[in-house]
Amino acid sequence: MDSFQALSAKKLVIFDLDGTIVDNAETFMSSYRYAIDKVCGKDYRLQNFPDSLLQTFVEKPLEPQLRDNGMDEAAIKKIRPIYDEHKFSLLHQNTPIPKMINLIKDLHEKGVQMAIVTHNSSDLADSILNYIGMREYFIDISGRDAGGKKSDRIIALMKKHGISSNADAAYIGNMQSDQAHAKTAGVDYKDVTDFPNKIRLTINSFPRVKSTATQPISNHKTQGFG
Repeated sequence: MDSFQALSAKKLVIFDLDGTIVDNAETFMSSYRYAIDKVCGKDYRLQNFPDSLLQTFVEKPLEPQLRDNGMDEAAIKKIRPIYDEHKFSLLHQNTPIPKMINLIKDLHEKGVQMAIVTHNSSDLADSILNYIGMREYFIDISGRDAGGKKSDRIIALMKKHGISSNADAAYIGNMQSDQAHAKTAGVDYKDVTDFPNKIRLTINSFPRVKSTATQPISNHKTQGFG
């Protein structure tokens, strides 16, 4: 049984977002640079957080990365809202990954329910999905504002949507940490590399990329996301 067949038999397939549905690594780099420069100064960043280090932070929660590399809590607290606002200003840099967009559409046609578990806030994840025209495919979003680790939120989503058997759910991601969270939650894991570039089963093979946001980006909430 191939990866798509295995997923199409599930009742709930949960996706990571960054690096899984969208390619947006530069939004992390740009937001780290901008926020650290604002709070600590560019010279401090270049000395303590060069790009070679920031690159290792991509798709990971913000606070632990800064804390583990010597930044004090007061500075981290100031950086968080600046970082958040800057990531929101970069929605246009979230590029859909075609093979994953195709997978989502194929699973939808099979009647599989889908949700998101991400280190972003639910608000940012919602805006990204709206921007790329894919929000309608997901019944729920669980961002970092929901609290707990990704594994906790996978379990919570299963319970919320009546999935009583771990065998009926799966998590799709792109990092070893995603695999670890799936294992902790007790669900099957699939990596983006498990899927070929051409998996669309129906005629319309490429996603329609446009904003379907129902309100201006400037009206977003400002709760934290990473």
